[in-house]
Amino acid sequence: MKFDLHNQTISIGFLNSLPYTWIRWDESIKSFKLIGGMDPQMFHLLSEHYNFTIQWVTPGYSLSSDIRRPLGTRADLIDMVYKKEIDLAVGGFMQTVQRKQFVDFLYPYTIDQIMFAYPPFVQDRGRIDLLWKPFQSTIWFILLFMFIGLWLFLKMPSFFSTIRTMFYCHHQHRIQKISQTKTDHNLLWICFSLLIRQQYYQLNSSQKSIKVLAIFWTFCSVILTSSYMGSFSSMLALPSEIPIDTIDELTKAILAGKITPMGIRNSSIVDVFSDSPLETFKVVWNHMTWMPNRASALDLLKSQNFLPKSERKLYAFILPRKQLRFFQLSLGQDFLYIPPENEDSTFYTTLVSTPTYKYFKYFKPFEKL
Repeated sequence: MKFDLHNQTISIGFLNSLPYTWIRWDESIKSFKLIGGMDPQMFHLLSEHYNFTIQWVTPGYSLSSDIRRPLGTRADLIDMVYKKEIDLAVGGFMQTVQRKQFVDFLYPYTIDQIMFAYPPFVQDRGRIDLLWKPFQSTIWFILLFMFIGLWLFLKMPSFFSTIRTMFYCHHQHRIQKISQTKTDHNLLWICFSLLIRQQYYQLNSSQKSIKVLAIFWTFCSVILTSSYMGSFSSMLALPSEIPIDTIDELTKAILAGKITPMGIRNSSIVDVFSDSPLETFKVVWNHMTWMPNRASALDLLKSQNFLPKSERKLYAFILPRKQLRFFQLSLGQDFLYIPPENEDSTFYTTLVSTPTYKYFKYFKPFEKL
């Protein structure tokens, strides 16, 4: 025999939390209207099957408030269920030990993973410091001192020639000829041209000693430039920041001050993280930034894009994966980065269910579905 409630009214409290719940007030019908979410659709089908009427209730609601940012919290809904002010509550509630002390839960209809997400790192390819990063500072100093040494070496004949002119003025013509020869075959310029792989056309008319030095320097410059271009190309191809994909990496980044965990106040993670003996959970709990709701948390993440780079902070948003995935799909891949789903990137797995007050008289028929 089919169970029939004979058009009785079941009051269901809700908080808008996509992808689970999205209900808004429709002024034309003076009632709440189902827009989306798995929870309202599930109970809408259930009302047709069991023949009952749903009275939607949300805590702290007023006609002047934005229904997508209700004044109430999940704690308020749990309290309303506990006081039997409503029969059920929807909005993606996670079962926790603390909540089960006050309310019962229907059979879980899905599972979810508590994970973290953060705005993806911006790969800065226009930084001028990338030009000298392929080599260590020691190599750059050696090259600098080598060119300075070559310059001094080239200046020494001119220096001694100047001294000689003070005593041997009749040799002035010869000195000018030597100076002209040195100018035509500037060793410093030859080495620099070969380093940047530019041909020096007057090298054939140079002295044998300069030619031997040029051959030796050519081999050295090939090694230097090949090593430099290989390292520079790798730096352009590889990401400048390594993604944080595991809980351990997140913990290390938090302790290093590179990222700040962010959670929703009065959510299920408060109960879990506050009582956990795990060291990683303690680190996250001690450094957590608490936000009143998801909308405020998303606004905080968006606001970082309008700040100077020196004032921006990187936040790791801790939330169920389904909700993080929805935000990523709705706001764009460039807004949130979610690590790959695995054991290393998951804090814990949780059951998603519908809370009701203890000894709810329709508990068994509702739980069967």
